[in-house]
Amino acid sequence: MAGPSAREPWKAPKKRLHVLLVGFSERGVSDLALFLQGAEIPYESVPTPAKTMELVHQSPLPVVLLRWPTETRQETALLSRLRRLPWWVPIVALAERDEPEARREALERGADFLLSLRGSEEELRAILKSLGRRCGRSSAVAVDSLPLVLDRQKRLLRRGERAVVLTPTEFAIASYLFRHAGRIVLIEELAAQLRRRRPGKAASPRLLHAHLANLRRKLSHSVTGILLRPVRGKGLLLEWPPGSPRRA
Repeated sequence: MAGPSAREPWKAPKKRLHVLLVGFSERGVSDLALFLQGAEIPYESVPTPAKTMELVHQSPLPVVLLRWPTETRQETALLSRLRRLPWWVPIVALAERDEPEARREALERGADFLLSLRGSEEELRAILKSLGRRCGRSSAVAVDSLPLVLDRQKRLLRRGERAVVLTPTEFAIASYLFRHAGRIVLIEELAAQLRRRRPGKAASPRLLHAHLANLRRKLSHSVTGILLRPVRGKGLLLEWPPGSPRRA
C-alpha cells in the first residue's frame, strides 16, 4: 500500500473512523500502516478475533480490514460474529489477487468488499472516505438553530412552555443526537453512549432499541415538531419541520 494521492487530499474524521487490521503478517501490517498513517486514519493491528470484537464494541465507527483468505477458524468465525451484530460493521477483505472466486467466497462469508492487497489504494481510500463522510456533521446545521432546549438538571426537553420528561438514559441519547443533529447517527454510536453510562456491563441491543422506541414515542407525542427517523441499514436522523423557531 502506498501513501495518499496528492490529487485527492482527505483527512478522516478524527476519533470516529477506527480501522482494525486483522490477520496480517508484520509486512502486511507495515504496508497498511504506511497507507493509513499518510491519510491520518486511526488504525490498530489486532492480535486476536476476540480482541477485535472488544474493540468493535468500543469504537464509534469500526472498520475491519481482514486478510483473505482467513488462516484460522477463529478468523472465519469472526465474520459470522460481526454479521450477527445488530449494527453494521464494514468489513473489507484484502487478498493477494482480486479473483472472481475469491470475491464470491468473501462476500458470501460476510465481507462487504474484496480488494487486492496491492494496487487497490485508490479504491480503498474511496471506500474509507465514503464511510468517513457518513460521520461528518452537516455544515448547514448549527446547534443554536435547533428548536428545543435540553434541561440537564431536570432531564427535560423543553420548547417554550412545553416540556417532555426523559429518563437518564433517554436524556443521554437525546443529548448525543442533538449534538450531532443534521447527520445520520449510527446505532453503534448510541450503543457506545449506553456502555459509557454502564461501565463494565454489556450494552444489550434489545435494551437500546427499547430506549430508542420510548424516546421516539415521547418526541412524537410532545407536539414539539421533532422527529427521530430511522434510516434503514444506517442509523437515526433527528429532524424538524422547516421554519421551526430557534431554541428558546
